[in-house]
Amino acid sequence: MAKTEKFTKKVIYGGSSKIVLEGDPNGDTKELILGKEGPTEQMQFKANEADLGEFVLNNWTSFAFKNKSIYVKRKHGKKAFQQLKKKLRNEFAAGGVMCLKNEYLLIKRNGLWEFPKGKLEKGEGWKKAAKREVEEETGAVGKITDHIQTTFHIYKRNDIINLKRTKWYGMKAKGDFDLVPQESEGITNAGFFPKDTVERLLIGSYENVVRVWESYKRSQSL
Repeated sequence: MAKTEKFTKKVIYGGSSKIVLEGDPNGDTKELILGKEGPTEQMQFKANEADLGEFVLNNWTSFAFKNKSIYVKRKHGKKAFQQLKKKLRNEFAAGGVMCLKNEYLLIKRNGLWEFPKGKLEKGEGWKKAAKREVEEETGAVGKITDHIQTTFHIYKRNDIINLKRTKWYGMKAKGDFDLVPQESEGITNAGFFPKDTVERLLIGSYENVVRVWESYKRSQSL
């Protein structure tokens, strides 16, 4: 008997709103519920009867940046994720949290502090893309030490709704380099900062960026 692939929990952000795919194969809850941070309001439909990708396309303006949540309970998580990938345009990106003598690399892009990242080029691997993007956006050169986590978010650009999957890696800086923010990508500042300063600068940043930092701290026992 073939082993069933385990579907792990995924949280997909669309501005201040989010989709939570719990993916518990032993559960029996079938409803996807759109509400305020919990399954409390209207807009319900059966996960085994409706298409989550189609739902997002048709309800984008009432969902994104509205501080709402879609919860896909238990055994329908994997199916709902496949529906999203099928109906939305898929994008792939990679980035990293780079360490240099107990300081960590941040960039300021479009007014918010975050970690450097960017899209994969055609035929490019995740790790190669992560190192390339960090160097292009900041000038910093380093080696990958570990995989932190994978994040997901959805956004609309030019009337197309995209699903972006980003793999994040821990990195160690190496060699001599000069930090040069990539202005063509909207980056106005780049620097290495101690842990306490990173915590302060990330206040108000993107939810996924904060989650990456929290995961990195746990992995490094910071």
